[in-house]
Amino acid sequence: MKLTNSKRLFFISISVVFSLMIVHSPFILAAAHRAYVIDQAYLQVRSGPGNEYPILKSLPNGSPVTVITDDIGGGYSELKLKSGIKGYAVNRYLSSQPVNQQTAPKPVELPDSRHQKKSEPKSRNPADKALHEQIQTLTMERDQLKDELVELKKHVSGSMDVERQRNNLQERLVNLERSNRHLKLENQALQDKSSHDWFLLGAGVLFAGVLIGWLFASLGNRKKSAWESF
Repeated sequence: MKLTNSKRLFFISISVVFSLMIVHSPFILAAAHRAYVIDQAYLQVRSGPGNEYPILKSLPNGSPVTVITDDIGGGYSELKLKSGIKGYAVNRYLSSQPVNQQTAPKPVELPDSRHQKKSEPKSRNPADKALHEQIQTLTMERDQLKDELVELKKHVSGSMDVERQRNNLQERLVNLERSNRHLKLENQALQDKSSHDWFLLGAGVLFAGVLIGWLFASLGNRKKSAWESF
């Protein structure tokens, strides 16, 4: 039985359609779908697939999102929010099932590792385990920062004491220099006064010697005149 041209074209079209469906099946399987946040704290939606990118939005537990691409590498998925914002988030904190907000666990408070003992649950899902590891890391970093702050305060206090002592020593040095100049001036004044006194004493002695010599000369002349008159 021979096929007409119209039937031949029909079978060719059907073959092309099936071929296109087979070729593009991965894209059909990778279509966008709805997911929900299962992070106990807040899920950070960033502008790129990595912690180095800025945060666009923080989503609370149970928030619905549209997953554009499930896994683009590095454990991140491409999302679209209700507001139309597109970003990237860690895909292990996304679930296809909605979370019951009433039974959702409360955010875990950071314990003080130096005063409280950490209690480990017997069973923990991957999301809780990753969150607990992050909490432990943050707690250790916080304790380390506290210790560094205490040490910094000690160094600052010591530096302030050294600065205060240096200022006191400088003030004492300035006072000693002033006293030294004052003593030098007094010593110079005493030396000048002593030289003046010695000068006056010498002049007085010289004047007295001249006066005594003149008196003796006058008395000698008088006695000579008296003897000559006899």
